[in-house]
Amino acid sequence: MSEPDAGFAGVFSGAALGRVLAYDSAVHAVMPVGPYWYLGVLGTRPEQTGRGWGRAVMAEGLRRAAADGLPAVLETSKPANVEFYERAGWRVVGVAASPVPTWVMQQGPAAGS
Repeated sequence: MSEPDAGFAGVFSGAALGRVLAYDSAVHAVMPVGPYWYLGVLGTRPEQTGRGWGRAVMAEGLRRAAADGLPAVLETSKPANVEFYERAGWRVVGVAASPVPTWVMQQGPAAGS
């Protein structure tokens, strides 16, 4: 993820497109520089929480990033998730305050770079 995706115009229009592009631009502005593995969607259905599925998917992404010698990066807009990820060894490396508060987190080589 190095530049906002103008391809959103094929999916969104009008005000929705403006909101999506604003969010995409804000998040890109606080992403780490350099190569990394982006763990795009980590989630668990509410009825499946606490069973270790999310951690298993996260562990596989981290394993693959480590095999490539790269950090792993994710983003979350849920404050409770920040604490969850910090307990799992992630560090906040960027925060986009607007249009939606979003924390960019990294685990692995050179966090904060």
